[in-house]
Amino acid sequence: MAQSAPPHPKVGEVPCIHCSTVIEVAQDFATAYCAGIQPPCPACGIPVNWWDTLLQAFLHDFPGLVSLPAVGATNTFFQIAVQPYQYQDIAFTDYGVPQDAHILDVFLTPYSPVTLYQSVGGSNRLARHHVLQSSIRLYTVPWGEGTGEPGSVQVAVTWVQNANSGEARKSLIDAAQNFSIGDFESAIIPANNAVELAITRLIEEFLTRVEAARHDKSYVRNFLINNATYSYQLNILLPTILTLKELPSFPLALRSEISTLTKIRNDVAHGGKTSRPLNKQITGRLICAALFGMSHVNYIAPRLLGRPGPRQDNP
Repeated sequence: MAQSAPPHPKVGEVPCIHCSTVIEVAQDFATAYCAGIQPPCPACGIPVNWWDTLLQAFLHDFPGLVSLPAVGATNTFFQIAVQPYQYQDIAFTDYGVPQDAHILDVFLTPYSPVTLYQSVGGSNRLARHHVLQSSIRLYTVPWGEGTGEPGSVQVAVTWVQNANSGEARKSLIDAAQNFSIGDFESAIIPANNAVELAITRLIEEFLTRVEAARHDKSYVRNFLINNATYSYQLNILLPTILTLKELPSFPLALRSEISTLTKIRNDVAHGGKTSRPLNKQITGRLICAALFGMSHVNYIAPRLLGRPGPRQDNP
């Protein structure tokens, strides 16, 4: 008989760092963090610091690592019966994954009396180093001294709807995928692109609306490219605009992390390598900084620009 599958955080859910209860991540988690708001955990009542909570979840190897809310990914879980020594084709669309979905991650958990044959790559995770399509083929063998009884495999598929993936979101997904397989340097440039795109396009749209009566869009764009470059946008223009509009700005700690990300991005882009070795802790913090920065900008954009509702798609 199959064992019960262990619980894993689903999209929009993370474990509380104090009591381990799985809690829902609010849509405005990044904005709440920037505003200093810490909602109580429904189970233990201790205030939830979204930065600490999401960073811990991100650094732990949960299946569906890239399903953090702002990335826009979804986890689909299902369990199938398997017969040892037989190939079994699994079409994800049979379990609710859209046909046009981009598959980010597949995690397989076999339950005794069977295990996965090593041809799947020596790992239960089929991440970016495999070509992930809308179906997979499994081959199981008895576990240990098993005699060949049927067993089961839990499948966790992490996916994103292609139609809903803007350029910034795709960059963040790319960064998270590289991070999940330990390719830390390759995660840096797309992580920086995600937050830089979000910030630059928000400021450009805001200034274009302000200057619409006097200048066309190219005038504002040239100003941002040639004069108020990204560092000035991050550290001067954005905080000033948000303060004047009475919207929460990035805390200094978050802005410092994003600035560090940009510096390391420049090292990689121009020198081909970082000035200091990257590890899981450093890279995880930088990608989380990009996640929080992009998510906050996207959430407050409608209020800043006078549009109804939070921005559903990323720049």
